[in-house]
Amino acid sequence: MRSVCKTALIAVLCLLLCTAPALADGGVTVSADFGYDGAVTYLSAMPLRVTLKNDGADTELTVAIDVDRSSSEYDTYEYPVSLASGAEKQLMIPITLNYKQKSYTVRVTGKDGLIASVPITPKKVLAPSTMLVGVLSDSPQTLSYLNIGTANDQLMRGEVWQTITLTQDTFPDSYELMRAFSFLAVDGVDISQFSDAQRQALETWLTNGGVAIVGRGLGLSRLCRNDRRNDRRALFRSRRSPGAGGCAERHAVSPD
Repeated sequence: MRSVCKTALIAVLCLLLCTAPALADGGVTVSADFGYDGAVTYLSAMPLRVTLKNDGADTELTVAIDVDRSSSEYDTYEYPVSLASGAEKQLMIPITLNYKQKSYTVRVTGKDGLIASVPITPKKVLAPSTMLVGVLSDSPQTLSYLNIGTANDQLMRGEVWQTITLTQDTFPDSYELMRAFSFLAVDGVDISQFSDAQRQALETWLTNGGVAIVGRGLGLSRLCRNDRRNDRRALFRSRRSPGAGGCAERHAVSPD
């Protein structure tokens, strides 16, 4: 009985160590997550979000992660970070997966070497052919009908659609990350409150053929109308289709 209790205690301690943020000797707290709510796919850039909090002195850090490209080769992504005393910084790093890998380790090093490491295991891996539908909504569950698989593919398109719930914190801040989405469904979110980098990523994505279905979303509605003023065609098109993209509004919006 004592042996069983000891084994259970070790398992609980291991779980806590694997999921808790790593605290470095210099007072830097590190937490990380990969993908969208733990879901990742291959051949498209996925976000590695790393949060660094410095309770010590000013420091220079490097954030790194190894990503397999074959059974014998791997790529190392490295990002230098300057972190002032008392500062907190979040990085959103685009990572493209090309080879099956069960787990990853984010390493944070300083001038004296490794100061923290955080293990990450994706919760779900989507097939590369899956069409990702970004959902920006205050009620994302109402758009769950956009999830399409073999069981509910009434038009027999042979496509798989997977909705990805996005928030202001998780919305991509680069065009490279935006390219993973086939289209966006926006309802009840004010994009004008997003960061400059996020809005620029969205605008670049729309300009290059991305499509947004807009219900209610003040900031994006303005962007859609600007899209039409610039003579870009408002079409409902897949990211895979050639030609311009734009916004398909679900209902009329009042002018500015």
